[in-house]
Amino acid sequence: MKFILDLQDIHLATIIGNWTWIDSKGGIAPITYTPASTGKIIILTITANEVIEKTNGVITNTWAYSINTQNSIFGGSRQMLIFSTRVNQSYEIIENQLLLNDECFDCLSNKFSRI
Repeated sequence: MKFILDLQDIHLATIIGNWTWIDSKGGIAPITYTPASTGKIIILTITANEVIEKTNGVITNTWAYSINTQNSIFGGSRQMLIFSTRVNQSYEIIENQLLLNDECFDCLSNKFSRI
């Protein structure tokens, strides 16, 4: 029986769930995208080993991931979703909001709400 969770288990437990997209900001010419401006309702389902993206009810992407602490382009060490087929994302959970930051210059910062 395991009584002490390691840090990765704690981070994994907090991010697992369903998240609805609120907005995305950034890019070369800073812009804000929302469900209203794009006509897209995006839901992320995060399991213990993959992120499933549904757009308007249809699965549009599935990515395997792991969690690790790495140096961020935004400064310091941050918890990251590490992907093999897309840009890594640092993340932060504040109350019921998930902030996913693409770890590349001129990319997007994405905000989701837990559902």
